[in-house]
Amino acid sequence: MFEDATKFRRECAECRKQAAVAENSLSKAQWLLFADEWLKQALAAEALARREVAEPADAVAPRQALSRLSRLSPSA
Repeated sequence: MFEDATKFRRECAECRKQAAVAENSLSKAQWLLFADEWLKQALAAEALARREVAEPADAVAPRQALSRLSRLSPSA
């Protein structure tokens, strides 16, 4: 996921460069909107990557095992 965030930040930077050389205010505003959207995507990718580090996929396995056990136990 960090690779995605890096890519999104590069796209954001490119949009800001385009905004800086835009010939009119409408184009500049549009490029800045694009940049803002790329930045949002980068932040979301970084947050997801942090969550994956904090809770690795292996942590899900015990929950699944408990779920299976509850289905196997006889109901009262």
